[in-house]
Amino acid sequence: MCSNRAQGITVSKIPSKVAAEEAASSPSPSRLLPLKEACKRFGNISRATAYRGARDGRFPPIRAAMGRAAVREDELEKFIMNAPVAGRKLG
Repeated sequence: MCSNRAQGITVSKIPSKVAAEEAASSPSPSRLLPLKEACKRFGNISRATAYRGARDGRFPPIRAAMGRAAVREDELEKFIMNAPVAGRKLG
């Protein structure tokens, strides 16, 4: 317990077990995939194609994570689910 005697306020700290349970129940941030792994999942495209696609909006944005190119896994999954299938006409 922490006390602030000047204002008569008592503040209790949250036990670590409760904090851990709250953290586990909240949605976790998306995992960052290395660009090489993202290219494989997207259909074995090259890094150059991934960068062109990111620039043109045909591939998720590429981020720098600890000095390495990476893509958020949830964004990649959305692009894969919405990508047109080869040979299928759109429209």
